[in-house]
Amino acid sequence: MSPSGHAAPTVALSAIPFQLPPRGPPRGLGSASLPDRCASPPAASRTLPAPFPACNNSPRRKRSAMSGAPASAERRALRWLRRGCGVLAHLAALGTTALLLLLSRPGTSLFSWHPAFMSIAFCLCLTEAILIFSPEGLLFCSCSHKMKVQLHWTAQTLALVAATLGLAFIVSSKNRSELPHLVSWHSVLGLLTLLAACGQVLCGFCLRFPRLLRISSVGRLRLVHMMYGLIVYLLATFTVALGIYSDWFQAQIKGVAWYFCLGLPFCPVLVIVKQITRTRKKRQYI
Repeated sequence: MSPSGHAAPTVALSAIPFQLPPRGPPRGLGSASLPDRCASPPAASRTLPAPFPACNNSPRRKRSAMSGAPASAERRALRWLRRGCGVLAHLAALGTTALLLLLSRPGTSLFSWHPAFMSIAFCLCLTEAILIFSPEGLLFCSCSHKMKVQLHWTAQTLALVAATLGLAFIVSSKNRSELPHLVSWHSVLGLLTLLAACGQVLCGFCLRFPRLLRISSVGRLRLVHMMYGLIVYLLATFTVALGIYSDWFQAQIKGVAWYFCLGLPFCPVLVIVKQITRTRKKRQYI
């Protein structure tokens, strides 16, 4: 009944349009409602994806495994090749010295002492003084660095003394024969080599006693000493080559043997240049 006393009209339920909600959740929301989807899941329910299993049969791993043995064999072959070149450098230095001593026959004349002492100075002592620090050297590989420095200093001193004696004998021989001085490229380059060797010994003396001389930049001086020593050795090598090109040497050895003797002093040069440049690259980052 309505408040006015009239009966309220009855409406059938079937006349009202009514739609049931869909049985499943809306697309894209899953089984949870929108607030539940935006909220982060609890820490206990968070699970990280399983890492990708390492595949030992991948092509890259197979290639690295297959190339491991050849790489190690190649490094071993390069190491033995460097050692072989170091041995050849020692043999070439000894061979050149022995050859010049055999041809000069020291004591037969005043001039004979000149090639004898110069070969000992530049072909033997100077070469061995540099090869002492070679990492591929077999003669001094068991020596400590302090012992190598001492041997280097001794060999350089012997080289300077022998070169001074060789210069004194050639000057005396030319004065006795009344021959002019410094008329050939061999004599001019030899004098420049001797003066450069004296400067190199002074540089080594500064490195030997840096505290006594109050030298602060020892590392830079060491690099200068190495590069300057390479220049001195190249000058000495070309001086020896010009001596082999002289008339005195060509009168005793001719033909193919002369070309072999001419290339013999250059064999240690390749090893020494490689040694000094590699040491210089290492010390630039120290």
